[in-house]
Amino acid sequence: MCVGRVDRQKRVHLLIEAFALIKDRIPEWVVEYWGDVNVDLKYKTELFRLCHELGVEDKFHFCGITRNIERVLSDASIFAFPSASEGFPLALGEAMAKGLPVIGCIDCSGTNEMIIDGVNGFLAEPTAVSVARALECLANNYELRLKFGKMARDGIRKCSPDNIWSIWCNLIFQIVNK
Repeated sequence: MCVGRVDRQKRVHLLIEAFALIKDRIPEWVVEYWGDVNVDLKYKTELFRLCHELGVEDKFHFCGITRNIERVLSDASIFAFPSASEGFPLALGEAMAKGLPVIGCIDCSGTNEMIIDGVNGFLAEPTAVSVARALECLANNYELRLKFGKMARDGIRKCSPDNIWSIWCNLIFQIVNK
């Protein structure tokens, strides 16, 4: 699954192209894409056409906006996040906190600071082949999904509100004491 608005910066096409490469080898898997599909209507049209051309329209679902992200994340097995650029990717952080193994692109700042390649997920090159390889590896390895998911949950704790407030307070006290 993936969560994010449907616009070019999120590189939804990359996820579609990657899934199309492996769909026949993992026929029981589907992709759910949650988020606003009406941000860039031209891109949305291109994506729907791409799904049809690549034969994944029945396996790549644009689910729209949800008011229950907890349930959506609980139903997922892998969180793929092919964005081109992010600051602090909230959706990725939520997925990691939920214990999902994650896939992101190595060229995406923010994402490449949260995902530790081979530890809590995979950092793929921004190509369909590389993302497909990561997806297929996780789809076919339940134990690896569990391991990465645990490491994702443990690692994202450093971003908890209590931890962040503690860091800020310590910094402020250091500055005031100087």
